[in-house]
Amino acid sequence: MRPSGGAARDDGFALVAAVAGVAVFAYFAFEILDTSRGTGALLHAQQDRATLAAAADAGLAQTIYNLGLEDRAQRLAIDGLPRASSFEGARLIVTVTDERGKIAINKVGSDVERRLFAAAGVGGDRLDILVDSLDDWKDENDTPRPHGAETAYYQPLGIRPRDGAIRTVDEMAQIRGMDAELLARIAPAITVFPGNNGDFNADTAPPLVLEAMQGTAGASFDIQKRQQELVGERTALDIAADTPVTGRSLSVRVEARLGDGSVYIREMIVEFTGNAQQPYWIRYVR
Repeated sequence: MRPSGGAARDDGFALVAAVAGVAVFAYFAFEILDTSRGTGALLHAQQDRATLAAAADAGLAQTIYNLGLEDRAQRLAIDGLPRASSFEGARLIVTVTDERGKIAINKVGSDVERRLFAAAGVGGDRLDILVDSLDDWKDENDTPRPHGAETAYYQPLGIRPRDGAIRTVDEMAQIRGMDAELLARIAPAITVFPGNNGDFNADTAPPLVLEAMQGTAGASFDIQKRQQELVGERTALDIAADTPVTGRSLSVRVEARLGDGSVYIREMIVEFTGNAQQPYWIRYVR
């Protein structure tokens, strides 16, 4: 349940303060950098990076504010669609996704893991290795599964297996059988922060997640519907209208670009609390 009355207004003021603080920082950072133009290629590159970072931070702050609005007509939709804006000459592409629309990797079993890796293009022995190694990484014992890996495998590599819940998606890069290319394909489908407000939400899940969670046959209609939504062929108003933010973990990705092609990306997972004194928690930032 979202706060109402004075609590809602306090929530809004807190979010406005957060936005204003980042915007002021971004403004001064930009002005300071502007005085140093023309001092060399290295300094110019540093200036571009700082400008992009300030723009990305401003985009994050504005997005968090828009997500917390009480007016559903103005509140930013949680639909996974990219939205364009600008800040101090930088072009911003902002995407908001629902962590509940992703695979809670610490909670699912090997059947979901297998379908996820298979949907991402993995087969044969590598598929068995990945599934068993992931389960070995998450369990608390040091006995490897038939195709898995525990301390004896990782120790020569200087890696210490978690033997517990995965803490960040990036951590999965260390699991036997994983590589950067595969992790890049599955990372948008995985979460370790599903939030406290309910379980898996198929309405906000991308096609890869639906295929893993429900299987291709059972989710074929949902997969087609989400594919259409994500390319703009179907609206997602029904999702946005009744999606409360309180208790929900949301992933915000801001890509800042300049005309010369330089790019800076900021990502944050934020959970809205419904508490006027602390309207949201930052779960992860990169």
